[in-house]
Amino acid sequence: MSNIIADSKGKPILFSVKRDDTEIELRIKPELKPNLNEFGESVGRYLVGISPQTNISVPSGSGLLKPLVKAFYTYNLSRIMIIGIVKLIKRDISAKNLGVPS
Repeated sequence: MSNIIADSKGKPILFSVKRDDTEIELRIKPELKPNLNEFGESVGRYLVGISPQTNISVPSGSGLLKPLVKAFYTYNLSRIMIIGIVKLIKRDISAKNLGVPS
């Protein structure tokens, strides 16, 4: 699959996706993204798929509800981080999955 995407040189590719009993055809255009090779050199690579969200918005409420909404958001974010760290220690997920904002 990655070779097909790389060989597309950014031209749209037709994907067939099956969800439940329905088949959907999607035309997806790969985007050229900066990437590092094994030697740490910057190279471009065509990619499709899910990418990290760069703009994170904190939900807000109004009046007395606002601090509760922010507290729940902070609690949930902290919980996800702790679960991730525990999974790394237990080796349920690979350290290769770690990343930093670019």
